[in-house]
Amino acid sequence: MQLLQITLPQFILGLLSSKKYEKDPVVLDFTSQINNIIEIVNKYSETGKKNIQVTANNIMMKTYVSKIARLAAEGSGLHFDAACVNVQQLEEFDIDDLVWKMKGDAPYLWETIGEVLSSHKEQRMGSVDMNIQSVNDEDEYYDTLEGCNINLGEPTSKSIRQHAVATIMCTSETNKKVIILSILVQNTNQKVNYLQCMLGIFLQSAHTPQKVVETLTQMGLSISVTSISSAILSLSKESNCTIKSLGCTMLMAYAYDNFDVDLKTSDQRVEKSNNTLKHLTSGLLFPLQHGTSLDDLHCLHFLWEQSVHNIHVPAPAEGRMGRTYRDLLELHPESRGGAGTSCRLQYNAWKILSDLVEHGPAYFQGFKDMVGEPEFVEAIPVVKTLIIAACTMESINSTVSGNIQSITSLLAQAGIHDP
Repeated sequence: MQLLQITLPQFILGLLSSKKYEKDPVVLDFTSQINNIIEIVNKYSETGKKNIQVTANNIMMKTYVSKIARLAAEGSGLHFDAACVNVQQLEEFDIDDLVWKMKGDAPYLWETIGEVLSSHKEQRMGSVDMNIQSVNDEDEYYDTLEGCNINLGEPTSKSIRQHAVATIMCTSETNKKVIILSILVQNTNQKVNYLQCMLGIFLQSAHTPQKVVETLTQMGLSISVTSISSAILSLSKESNCTIKSLGCTMLMAYAYDNFDVDLKTSDQRVEKSNNTLKHLTSGLLFPLQHGTSLDDLHCLHFLWEQSVHNIHVPAPAEGRMGRTYRDLLELHPESRGGAGTSCRLQYNAWKILSDLVEHGPAYFQGFKDMVGEPEFVEAIPVVKTLIIAACTMESINSTVSGNIQSITSLLAQAGIHDP
């Protein structure tokens, strides 16, 4: 090296940067020991330690920036148009999908954020008694304990409590990493607002004050108030089309109820101080299940002709059937159980025990297998029913005319009205 007038660092750099010696045994052996070399320099050389930190920081910053740019790209699947949102997108939203997406596309950044968030995890885990006091949500604590093996009549062991709290803390840390990365990615590209859009719609459904929404928007946690309004308008249009399409089938059930809203204003006036309470009506529509067809509903005409409330039938009301819902109780005569109790009392007893096991203290969860299932008489299959909310109606159900107005308006929304 003296004859060539080069230093040792220059020789090593030239050797490593040359493609000619890329697979040379000496080069491969040197690169395999690079971690040990860096650790030794970082440990015994103050100047080398500083240089390593600066170099590593520059390398990782470029890596992080490139990974964030990749997540912000148009084909990343994180772009979301609030003005075109639909119900299916809301139902399919799963934060676990964001976890796998971010963890897969930016693994080093994901791990770095995790290390920063968990820097005091061991200290917290060792300094507190791992019980419910370490958890913010008591229900989440008991839900986590439900999957553990709890012995009957024995208090929950410390190891099980530690496992439950650690699971909750890990979930909370994962959610925080998703939020942090979502903010970073949205700062690069404003169109990458998948999480922010979902949070914005949730804030709207929870009646969050506008000032709070605007604050969260500035923090990068939510879309703007205008974008939220566009999302709600898109969902309303989709709901309106769905209601009309299902209403045409004539196989829909309708329900409505009144509710009151106190519309408080910041500009208080004497003449309007008592007019803030509004009486409104909400409506729900859901399709009939279990294969119900129009032929099955032909019996409604016969029932209406036999009703004592039908004033359009010439036959006297005394000769018609005055059936009520109480007649349904006679379909299955009451039978007595082994202890002489009726079926109704047997079911009530089972329901009390079931609620105690499902929603009571953790001690009773150990008796879950002993409760079993109730004995059914004629079981109706359980199906998931689509429920669609109708537009709010300005009618008062406390009057006959108000009820007629509510029914007429609800049917009109489904496309059933006089032409």
